[in-house]
Amino acid sequence: MIEIKTLNTILALVTATGIFVVIQIIKANLEAQKINKYCSQLQEIMLFLKKRILKNELDCNFLNDCDDKIVNNINQLIKAYNNHIRENHYYKKLIVDLVSNRSGKNFSMYDLFEFFEKGKINDFFLSLVMNGGYLFANIVYLSLLKKYGFATRYQELKKQFNI
Repeated sequence: MIEIKTLNTILALVTATGIFVVIQIIKANLEAQKINKYCSQLQEIMLFLKKRILKNELDCNFLNDCDDKIVNNINQLIKAYNNHIRENHYYKKLIVDLVSNRSGKNFSMYDLFEFFEKGKINDFFLSLVMNGGYLFANIVYLSLLKKYGFATRYQELKKQFNI
């Protein structure tokens, strides 16, 4: 027969483990919600800028020449680029390739550099906004998933369940 003390210890461990798992699930869900909200905001910024381009309200050559509302929105894109894409050559190349394919133009890493590093409102930026705003947000999304380990967990689940 199991002693009551041992049984209480086992129940305490099971309860603690269960609580830990629940807390981890809640934390993961909150983190996923933050990521989704952040990337949705990036898409809204792209939509705002696209509307401005279509209305010919984006008539500046450099970021410093634009009006404040446009500058604030573009700065959010640059901040996202610096925080989540800048150090990853694969993501930078992916953006250039996707924008090139979507726009039918041939852009280079220099075009990306000119906009994100120098603040030049160039054809790459216009094509990014007009043809690939969601691509930028999705690449930031992938970067965040990788940063928080969601991509690794997804791959592990795929292997585990042979998906």
